[in-house]
Amino acid sequence: MTARQLAAGRWTRLPPAPISGRTDAAITWTGSEMLIWGGSRPDQTVAADGAAYNPRTGGWRSLPPAPLQARSGVSNVWAGSTWFIWGGFIASGSSRAIDGATYTPATNTWRLLPPSPITIPDPQVQTVWTGTRVVMVATPAIDAPPAVDASSSLVQTASYDPTTNAWSRDADLVLPRHHPTVDLQLAAGGGHLYLWSFWGYTADGFGSAGTDTFSLDASEPGWKPVHLNRAGKGGIAGPIWTGTDFIQGATPAWRGIDAGPPQMNLTGERFNPATGQATVIPHGPLDDRNPQNIWTGGALIAIDTLAAADGPPAQPGRAEAWDPVENRWTRVPASPMTSDDNAPAIWAGASLLLWGQFYDTASVANPKTDRPIAVGFQFTPGTA
Repeated sequence: MTARQLAAGRWTRLPPAPISGRTDAAITWTGSEMLIWGGSRPDQTVAADGAAYNPRTGGWRSLPPAPLQARSGVSNVWAGSTWFIWGGFIASGSSRAIDGATYTPATNTWRLLPPSPITIPDPQVQTVWTGTRVVMVATPAIDAPPAVDASSSLVQTASYDPTTNAWSRDADLVLPRHHPTVDLQLAAGGGHLYLWSFWGYTADGFGSAGTDTFSLDASEPGWKPVHLNRAGKGGIAGPIWTGTDFIQGATPAWRGIDAGPPQMNLTGERFNPATGQATVIPHGPLDDRNPQNIWTGGALIAIDTLAAADGPPAQPGRAEAWDPVENRWTRVPASPMTSDDNAPAIWAGASLLLWGQFYDTASVANPKTDRPIAVGFQFTPGTA
């Protein structure tokens, strides 16, 4: 899918979903349907229902009741033929849940996951599908930078096999002393797992922060520290494995909690951790807005549906596409409505799907003309 085809595309509105609007819902693409479950409603209550949308038929269906409490902010990943969901928040400000379930569209059934071997209380987690198993890494949640004398942080790793419905405990990772992790980023590519640990601490009124990177190979024991040659100066968030390398959309570099004003002139990049080859993606019109970045298989779409006017000038609904062959950005038609939470977008094989809470206005000065409504959109590329 080229940037020229995306530039010639058009937006259409999805039929109403059988579930109400919410934020922080789990969302995935199965290869034929967009699945949505859970989330936080506008009244701050959490949801336990879900729905599936088929862009080929244009129809919705409700998901059967899940064997989980209502929650938002779960960790989820599509695992070949089943949807893996774990953790999340049972209520606003609550501790993180330590249970999960899988949903299989072919049988339209849920299955409660057995207890995981993770023993860290109130863990923050990242999950990834390797092609044969779901790998989950967990570390204690940190809401504020700890003191410099904080003990070494522990990262626990576990794998779930959807075929056997069983967990296995993998190698633990003890992070360097004085590098307590604040957040994690996990990715799989080229037969390896890559883990970025964003750390920070304070001492004598001064803060320090940085990123440690590790890799895990199934043929070798334990996590190994690695240095990834990267051409860009930004951070890591949601790197996309293309089959040959990672694509990373423009992301602010990690500078610690409350690290000052927005960073400007950000760029994305492509990097191959095996060969060390890396190239910078030219600075795009939306890169300083920290947009959503979606890989189509042939182009990178950056879209910013946020109507908020803080930070760099807001351009609600605007979308751009970067073509790796032409190495340039092309304007894509803007989304018809704006949101306050950057409603999640997914690439559905041949089109882009958006679903969430939107406002029926494109005004930056007054983005909220009414309560948000649950709306879905489909963006279909043209034939240019």
